[in-house]
Amino acid sequence: KTTGRGPATKNGYYRLADGPVPMGFFGCWRAGIYETWCAKARDEMTVDEFRAHRERIRVMQAERQAEEEAMHAKAREEAQALWNGAQPATPDHPYLRRKAVQPHGLRVHGGNLLLPCYDAAGALHSLQYIAGNGAKWHVTGGRVSGCMYVIGEVTGTVVIGEGFATCATVHEVTGLPVVVARNAGNLRHVAQAIRAKHPQAHIPMAADNDHPTTGNP
Repeated sequence: KTTGRGPATKNGYYRLADGPVPMGFFGCWRAGIYETWCAKARDEMTVDEFRAHRERIRVMQAERQAEEEAMHAKAREEAQALWNGAQPATPDHPYLRRKAVQPHGLRVHGGNLLLPCYDAAGALHSLQYIAGNGAKWHVTGGRVSGCMYVIGEVTGTVVIGEGFATCATVHEVTGLPVVVARNAGNLRHVAQAIRAKHPQAHIPMAADNDHPTTGNP
């Protein structure tokens, strides 16, 4: 099970290989997870088995990376086209009214809010859709890990939070710049990107209190 909100989400991936020593890897783009698996532990393999195992992992990773790069490129094009054709969001959007926050630069397409997903250099990689009822999903195949949306101008203190409404609220209450990471699994990646770009910044976290439904990650 991945971190998506239903069986049809496409946040996860895996690749398995049969052979003398079955092996593979799996992960989740949304949470930035990547893990490998092997039917034998390292100390149970012969020298030849281990060499073959390493080579199969290398080939499979290269194939997966090529597929991922092509998928990300397609998502970037789709996201940019959608963003260019969208209209500025207004405070009367149902989601913004319900959360009592301002749009802070978001746009609207087909009745859904569009939240851009930028990397630390400012390149657009994907978009998060936010429906009036709060349902959220991303452009298929878009990069999520390390991508963010900044509300305000980054100065000495920058807050990092998960969802847009939480981050907009913190910004409106405190006046501080706030970075939208979109999910708990991306908080660390976004914090590392902010730290690399702003070495002296003070970075508090506006954490969601999800306990007990998710164990409060």
